[in-house]
Amino acid sequence: MVLSWKHMVESLSSPGIIYAVLTSSIALGCGVGMSLIYNTVLMENHHWQAADIGLIDIGGVVDAENSVSFGVTDGMTLMVERFGYHTAFGILAGILGAIFLLGIPVYILNPKWRAYISERESKQSA
Repeated sequence: MVLSWKHMVESLSSPGIIYAVLTSSIALGCGVGMSLIYNTVLMENHHWQAADIGLIDIGGVVDAENSVSFGVTDGMTLMVERFGYHTAFGILAGILGAIFLLGIPVYILNPKWRAYISERESKQSA
């Protein structure tokens, strides 16, 4: 049991896993934020009923993604109030773009990381 937990923690140190969690977290946070703002605009500006709008049901995500997504969603409200919709979404697009740019070193480092882990495991088993 302890050995399986050790392998799970080791896999979380992989650059590819970290990148995947960050990318999907920001994308999920942006999606939730946009859906909530969409609902608010339709209800307040166009006087739609909440039952007619419906919410996007997003479920089945891991805790790490939820934590980052909550931070983005919570900050989205403040950004929209302070800067307006266009600037707030521009800021989020910049954050998402920066995270995607982090994928370039991940593309280079992840094969080296996998080779290192494979070599280390082969030495331990020998």
